[in-house]
Amino acid sequence: MRWLIVALIGVIATLAIFQIQLSLGPGLSAKNAVLYALIFGLTFRAALRGLAGVELPGLHAIFAAWVGYAIATWLIAALVVKYPYYTLVANGITVKAEMLDSFLFFIVAFHALNDQRDVRTVMKALAAAVGVANFATIADLVGILHLGLRVGATGAEEGRVFGVFGHANDTAALIVCMLPVSVAVALQARGFMRAVWGAGALASLVVLLLTVSRGAYVGVVVGSIWAAWLCRGLIPVQKIAMWAFGALVAMVLGVAVGALAIPGVAQTISSRLTGGGGSADEMSSGRTVLWKQVIETMWDKPITLLTGYGWDVYWVMPFRFATHNYYLNQWFNLGLVGLICFVLLLTIGVKRAKRAAAQPDSGLRDQHIAFVFAMLMLAVSVFFVNLEGQWPFVWIYFGVAMRATQIDLVPVPATSNMQEPVIRPVLPSRPRPALDGGRLVGTQLR
Repeated sequence: MRWLIVALIGVIATLAIFQIQLSLGPGLSAKNAVLYALIFGLTFRAALRGLAGVELPGLHAIFAAWVGYAIATWLIAALVVKYPYYTLVANGITVKAEMLDSFLFFIVAFHALNDQRDVRTVMKALAAAVGVANFATIADLVGILHLGLRVGATGAEEGRVFGVFGHANDTAALIVCMLPVSVAVALQARGFMRAVWGAGALASLVVLLLTVSRGAYVGVVVGSIWAAWLCRGLIPVQKIAMWAFGALVAMVLGVAVGALAIPGVAQTISSRLTGGGGSADEMSSGRTVLWKQVIETMWDKPITLLTGYGWDVYWVMPFRFATHNYYLNQWFNLGLVGLICFVLLLTIGVKRAKRAAAQPDSGLRDQHIAFVFAMLMLAVSVFFVNLEGQWPFVWIYFGVAMRATQIDLVPVPATSNMQEPVIRPVLPSRPRPALDGGRLVGTQLR
């Protein structure tokens, strides 16, 4: 079923590149149709094979608790509390699209794959989808394509590229998560294909730089240092130094390519990294003020520090902007349950990947290490951004990576090379004629 996962990734990327909604009904789109077809296929396969124990039950339980709590608080917010402008149907569609579907993306990616070949195929599909999307972004900027992508014109968004994945910050956070996958695929390739995959990774890096998302930049630096420390026993120091030098060269090259696409982008990057004054509010583009307001709103009703206000209630509150912090967004809406579930998923995923990479016979070590880098860089990046519509890519990747860890951590039962003894039926023997002096008795010679 790996090709169905590849098709799902292709549909999601195509819709993003060409900015197509392709809605088939309320809460149903083309990508949902493929997703539900995969769910049906997995269910049918399970029915034929018979039910067996669920792999990684703890991980599934955490995800299910996260989704279940979101659904419960949606019902309470709509039917019991009845917040103004909060509707049962509209918010029900969002909880399905953002929470339930995320769980299903993880399930199909994890359960549809069986071996290393499946994992590597889907990893290449993810790298190809993001690489092509970023190539399309650059082509649009230089006038080769006309996808309608925009570049910020005023204020904090001036000179920043938004990309095919939405706002500049959202695009940057997704690229941060997918960049280690692209690099791992490129390093695994040989000959001309290494150059092709490397070009895709470079295109992603160029668009990342063009978004001028400081949160994503921090995610790359802090997250990669954090991941390198965790994997210090798995990666030689010389190789880490070589990668760091290569990343520096790639960034310089990326800025040069970006300057060709958007004149003055180097000045935009420089002004955002060095400007903003010395206060925390100015350096964070007003984020600290917003975070303070959100926490003060929760303090007005202390019980919400534990329970949250309810699924997506933030948007009916008198806030002007998004939280620009995915952890705070989870805490405000879903309380400690949502926050803890999300952090636990990332933590368990990183620990499993690190343990799988440490196996002496690991066949997917490169992808395990890439996953550690990807999740930690994403974990830092979403401290400064909400990352709303890009989660399908992340949860598909998460599911594939967890299948990869299962392949390396759960040994396949060994089969014996000894042949089973062949049991031959014992037939009744016929009476043999007796010999008498060399002559057969009871028979005639012809």
